[in-house]
Amino acid sequence: QGGLGLGLTVVKRLIVEHGGDVSAHSDGPGLGSEFVIALPLESDQVHHAGGSSHPATAVSSPRQVLIIDDNEDFTEALACLLRAAGHDVRVIDHGAHAMDAIKRFAPDVVVLDLGLPGIDGLSILKAIRAAPLAKQPRVIVVSGYGQEADKQRSLLAGADHHVIKPVGIDILKKLIESAGGPGSS
Repeated sequence: QGGLGLGLTVVKRLIVEHGGDVSAHSDGPGLGSEFVIALPLESDQVHHAGGSSHPATAVSSPRQVLIIDDNEDFTEALACLLRAAGHDVRVIDHGAHAMDAIKRFAPDVVVLDLGLPGIDGLSILKAIRAAPLAKQPRVIVVSGYGQEADKQRSLLAGADHHVIKPVGIDILKKLIESAGGPGSS
């Protein structure tokens, strides 16, 4: 209630892209809901006697990623998948806290929504680009605002990329992993 209805769509898309399936069931209003997620186990994740296990999706150069988005379903799913891939992820849900988080965390990548409470995403983007940071992060706008004019505003304000929700995790992972890692400028 009160959301854009993107949460379940994002979850389903992320799970399906990883070869899984998701289903939901409810016996009616007020009776609760059951959500079942099934994911295949990759052979690289199986523990072998005497050996260690590591996810097949781990990256060779982890990134520091800051997600600035007030859609809790989206941020939880994305943060979980990026952490599983080996990235250091922080999440904030209010525009007013964005610049403080960027200064403290010094992310390699910022995943930024445009429609935020407090300070909107475009204002945050302009503040990032104007700030005297030791390194400028790659900024990936991920938004439900998908008109050509929205994309142009993002790019003119300094976004490196503007993708429309719901977005596939593989697309985001490629954009994040192609950003410079820790210590790069």
